Amino acid sequence: MTTTIPATITVIHSISRHSIGDASASDAAWQETVRAACEAEIEAELARLYPDADVTVSVEIAEQDALRVETDSDALDTIREQVRQASNRGFDRACG
Repeated sequence: MTTTIPATITVIHSISRHSIGDASASDAAWQETVRAACEAEIEAELARLYPDADVTVSVEIAEQDALRVETDSDALDTIREQVRQASNRGFDRACG
């Protein structure tokens, strides 16, 4: 089976605020640090793996974790896993 190379990838990733702090002002700054690190890591990974794809990534802090990946490729599960791994690296980088 041949996997199609994606022309477009759209990621909407929600990170639970409960996993990275509460609603205090200091936690809001920390949450933004984590959000930005995860978003940057996902964008960089997808750009590296799929340099010709039109990639859109949005990471937000929300009530619960959620991940939505849309693509025109049949490699959706693979791309979803790549996004998860990149997000985890971003989180680890923010914590390091």
